[in-house]
Amino acid sequence: MATTVRYQLFIASRRYNAGNSAPFIVKHGLIASRSELLLGLFLVGLSLIGAWYSCKCRADFLALEQDPVVVEGQVLKLWATGRKGRTYHLLCEYPVQTDSGASIVEREVCVRQETYGQLRVGEPVVVRYCRADSANFLVEGQVSRVFSSAGALVAALIVLGLVALLGCINLWEWWATRRLLRHA
Repeated sequence: MATTVRYQLFIASRRYNAGNSAPFIVKHGLIASRSELLLGLFLVGLSLIGAWYSCKCRADFLALEQDPVVVEGQVLKLWATGRKGRTYHLLCEYPVQTDSGASIVEREVCVRQETYGQLRVGEPVVVRYCRADSANFLVEGQVSRVFSSAGALVAALIVLGLVALLGCINLWEWWATRRLLRHA
């Protein structure tokens, strides 16, 4: 006895024998699973958080460029890490003027090799920090920030958009197969 099962995908409505052929999604074992839903939600969420963080980093850089306070700090410690790809570190302190008064802040940053070779412990170093946010700072010779150019922000947003697209495709696949199986 041949049973007909009706599958509906978008607008097209077809009848298939239960033992014969089925739509591509069901036929090849792509079923609606919780992992597709979770992966899709994760990818979309990851891209949204990444876009927020990228825009925040760019805004911090622009705030530092538009409203800087330039002070003279002091080098406390210099060291290098790594064998092949060496990273040069600098620990410095500098005065910060806040609403509650002046305070001394210590910060550690990575510097370029040329700057590292010129610095000595106890010598002065130029530090710029944002008047509105003293945690937003830049030491002279520091390795460039990632989002210091608008092109880097655009490239990051394009990649994050592709990740969001993959997440949306995964969510659509979950929804479509779930709907097909419910109608079956």
